[in-house]
Amino acid sequence: PASADVPEAPCPPASGEKVASEIARDVAALGAAATEEARAAVVEALTRVGADGAATSDAENAAKGASPSDAGVDPSMRAHTVMIEVSDEIPFELFWPMVRDDIIGAIRELIPRAAGPHWEQAVQEGVTQSGLGPIAQKLSLEEAETLAARVGHVVQTSVTVDPEVVKEIQKERAKTTSSDAIQ
Repeated sequence: PASADVPEAPCPPASGEKVASEIARDVAALGAAATEEARAAVVEALTRVGADGAATSDAENAAKGASPSDAGVDPSMRAHTVMIEVSDEIPFELFWPMVRDDIIGAIRELIPRAAGPHWEQAVQEGVTQSGLGPIAQKLSLEEAETLAARVGHVVQTSVTVDPEVVKEIQKERAKTTSSDAIQ
């Protein structure tokens, strides 16, 4: 038993709390003049933090569709995907009816154009194959984060950057830039 004269040692912060405080310290150290650097540092650090607060490796992030270069993607670029994460121990047929209406309602409210005709099939295939199913694609970062937060109370979510979409957008921008230069 602890003596009344000896103060109890504070509990160490959980790994997620520790990472968050380290991120905040790093952002403050960068200073207000470096806001873009600060944003990039925060995005990079947060992509390395898993849902349980533990740091994840670049390989784990790549398996989820993220890459270390995601921090360099323009937030307004419609290359972001909201993924739901489901344990392989839970059958899709059992899980999906419990969350489907909430997900569809959020998509219709926030991003009406996001739900295509075969999106439920894509969600099921993704969850069945890897535990990750895309509920909305080709979103800006703000749209993706808003949707992820909205459905985050019923299912674990993540926002990823689709490298193929980034390449497509960059090709289109290059075509537009070269055709403008010709005129």
